[in-house]
Amino acid sequence: MTQEELGKRLSVSAQAVSKWENGDSLPDLSLIVQLAETYDCSTDYLLGREGGLASLIPQIRETFVKMTTEERIGFLGDIITVAEASISRVPSHPFAR
Repeated sequence: MTQEELGKRLSVSAQAVSKWENGDSLPDLSLIVQLAETYDCSTDYLLGREGGLASLIPQIRETFVKMTTEERIGFLGDIITVAEASISRVPSHPFAR
């Protein structure tokens, strides 16, 4: 999505979106919910208050119930891929043998 498209969706200028992206300003609090809905994420995520996976379980469960079997399989495959990638990036403990 371009800055202009997001700006139109939120009724702000593309320049305002650019300032958010560059860290020169922040969106008004009244736009946070709209941004979360636009990007299909939690407001906590947008505000940097991620509570880990446990905080996402209700949202995942709600979305999962609405999925077709094929979508569920794809989603679970994506989770496995992300988990495998994160495991391979974890450095080994310096005292591990």
